[in-house]
Order: sequence, then C-alpha cells, then structure tokens
Amino acid sequence: MTICYSTCICLDLISTLAYPFQPKEDRMIRYNTVSTTISIIVSFLFIFDHESDVFRLIRIIVWAMMTFFILMVPVSIIYAHCKLKRPGLSQEVRSIIVRRHIYTMVFYLVFNSYQIMNFTILLYPGLIDPGNDGNAFNP
Repeated sequence: MTICYSTCICLDLISTLAYPFQPKEDRMIRYNTVSTTISIIVSFLFIFDHESDVFRLIRIIVWAMMTFFILMVPVSIIYAHCKLKRPGLSQEVRSIIVRRHIYTMVFYLVFNSYQIMNFTILLYPGLIDPGNDGNAFNP
C-alpha cells in the first residue's frame, strides 16, 4: 500500500505543478480509492499457491507497481524542473521548490526500497537463497 501511495504522491506533485489551483480533495479521493483497491486485491491474491497462475499474476502486478514508482521519481523531478524554469518565479523560490521536490522523491525512493527488497525476497526466494525453491508462505 505504501508503494501505491508513494506513486500517488509523485503523480500529485506533477498534478499540482500542472494545475496549481485545482483543489486537492478531488485527487485525494481517487488516490485513496486506487491505493486501497490495489492493496486489497494483491493481499487477497497472496492466499493462493505460489505455483498457480494467480500467484504469477501477483508477481506481475507487484513488479509493475514497483517499476512504475521507480520510473515516476525521475520523471517527477525532471517535470518539476522543466515546469519551474518558466518565467514568473524568482530563482530563489524556484530552487527551494525544486530542492524540496528532489528531497521528497529521494526520501520516498529510499523509504520504499526496503519494501521492494522484501517483495523480491517474498516473491522470488530463489534469487536470494538458491536452496529455497518455495514461497515464504509455503516453504
């Protein structure tokens, strides 16, 4: 769920720069709904056997979410930098906003790298421990 919310934060920062006067409440309802729905679906699917097609689908969904999040971080930073280069904003304010944006994105990337590592160990235990062919739930 954290990776979903972090991706939504990246999208929200891009949205805020693109449409600065749009109320955030409308976006927050969508973010909460999407993050909760995806998290419930993925959590529910973890009860299936690790050899089933459903579990393979879980691997694809989780890796797609993580890849999308990892790709959103540099896209968000580049978009913020390009958007704020336009005239109308002082250099000092621009540098503060871009710096905070970069710090926020790097923080979320570092924070979520632990979860990405845990998902890797859980979904692909053979990558870390070649002697373990099973899933953490079905050793």
